[in-house]
Amino acid sequence: MGAQLMDLPMQTIPRDYWFHFLKTLLCLLVVVLLLFLSACSGGESSSGSKEAGSPSGNYSYLYKYNAYRLDGHTVRWASNTIPVSGATRAGWKKAVRRWSTVRFEFVTAKPSSGIQILGYDDLGNVCGLSSFTYDSAGTMDSCEIEINILHNEMNCGLTTDTITHEMGHCIGVFKHTRDGGLMDEKVSGSRDISTAVTDMLQLLYALAPGTDINDQLAARRPGKTRGKSRYQPDGGTRYSGGLAVIAHH
Repeated sequence: MGAQLMDLPMQTIPRDYWFHFLKTLLCLLVVVLLLFLSACSGGESSSGSKEAGSPSGNYSYLYKYNAYRLDGHTVRWASNTIPVSGATRAGWKKAVRRWSTVRFEFVTAKPSSGIQILGYDDLGNVCGLSSFTYDSAGTMDSCEIEINILHNEMNCGLTTDTITHEMGHCIGVFKHTRDGGLMDEKVSGSRDISTAVTDMLQLLYALAPGTDINDQLAARRPGKTRGKSRYQPDGGTRYSGGLAVIAHH
C-alpha cells in the first residue's frame, strides 16, 4: 500500500504581527540613539553654567580676577561687541583694540551701556583710573576711563599704555596682576599683556554673564557676605568698583 500524503494547512503570519514587530524595533532604535546622544553631550545646569561640557581654562584665575565679585559668578558685558566713546586722540583706538578677545564699536555719543573715555583730569598721584558698574546678575553696565592731566610729567609711561591698562579693567580684569605685565598696579615699563590675562578673558567671554564657576574650583570659596549671595538672577542690585594705575618710582 503506497504512502498517503496528507495535505496539511499552512500557517500564515498575520499582517498585524509584522506591523507591531517593526514598530517595536523602531522604538528600540530610537531609545538607543537618545541614550547615545545623551552620553556624548555635556549636561547643563539650570544656572546656565556647563558642567561636563565647560570650556577648558584656569577657573581659579578667573575667580581671583573676576568672579570673586559675585561669589563665584562671572561678570562681563552682555555682548562680545562693546560700544566705546571718547577714543578721539591719536593712538587711542589702537590702544583699545589691543584687547582682541572682544570687539569694540567706536561711537561719538556716550553709550547707554558701554565704555566712555572721559579724557584728562586731575587725578592726584595716579596715572589713570577706571570706574565701572555691573548688576547682580553679572552683566556690566558702564565703565569710565580718566587719564591724569600730568601723565607725561609723572613717570607714567605712554598714555596709550594707560588707556590699554584701564580698558582691561573695563572688560573684566578686576584686580591688578603681579606678573610683570601691563595689568600690574605700577607702571613697570612692560607693555605686554600677559598670557594668563589673555587666557582668562577668553574663558570669561566663552561663558555667559553670571555663570556659576564654583563647581569648577578645587575648593569652593565662600562669599564675603553672610547669609545672602551678591549674585541675584534678576540683576536687581547694582555694584560699582574702581582701579587705578600708579607711577613707577
